[in-house]
Amino acid sequence: MEQVLGLSSEPLWLLIIAIALAPAIFEELLFRGVIFSLLSKRLSSLKLVFAVGALFGLFHLSVMRFLPTASLGCLITFMRLRSASVLPCMFLHAGHNGLAVLLTRMHVTDLRPELILAAAIVGGIGLLSFLYLTRQPID
Repeated sequence: MEQVLGLSSEPLWLLIIAIALAPAIFEELLFRGVIFSLLSKRLSSLKLVFAVGALFGLFHLSVMRFLPTASLGCLITFMRLRSASVLPCMFLHAGHNGLAVLLTRMHVTDLRPELILAAAIVGGIGLLSFLYLTRQPID
């Protein structure tokens, strides 16, 4: 990411706006806003989650990153379904992208197992808390 985007010379605040905040706002308005609304009239909840997630993965134009990006898209679409709002989706998306920017800026290239485990635990607790607090019946 650093080589492709030239992250070493730009101010961190600019990178956060350009790579974390702007894509989170606009991609979420497109995918969990417009596309979600259009497809929700035609698809069941399960199909909707997978369809919007897959479109999100395809949008990022990377064969190597399709599966992780589509999986993230499915998770965010499920959040949209549960919360009935696009705002939590924007926060998660911005947090994900912001973390990537920060790790790149810190030159973290070796993701040690304990770092991955810590991130998974924190993320899991946050996701479970979110799901508990926003529980609604799903069709």
